[in-house]
Amino acid sequence: MHVDVQEVQTKIIMLINKAKAGEEILFEESGEVIAKLVPTQRKEKVSDRIGAMAGQIELADDFDAPLTGEEAKVFGFE
Repeated sequence: MHVDVQEVQTKIIMLINKAKAGEEILFEESGEVIAKLVPTQRKEKVSDRIGAMAGQIELADDFDAPLTGEEAKVFGFE
């Protein structure tokens, strides 16, 4: 996307939103590219991960019950 510098004042919020969405914005003056607006690398927040699988995983009521002797052998605990 190419944008004239004078147009930036009226379009800056739209341009920032496009950059957030991953688009590279090139700024021109007199037909020459003078600057570029690019999206930054977004760091994943812990809050983005917590609960990401909510409703997609089911645990048995006894998931934390002690292992039987046979189960312990299978997992190498005996």
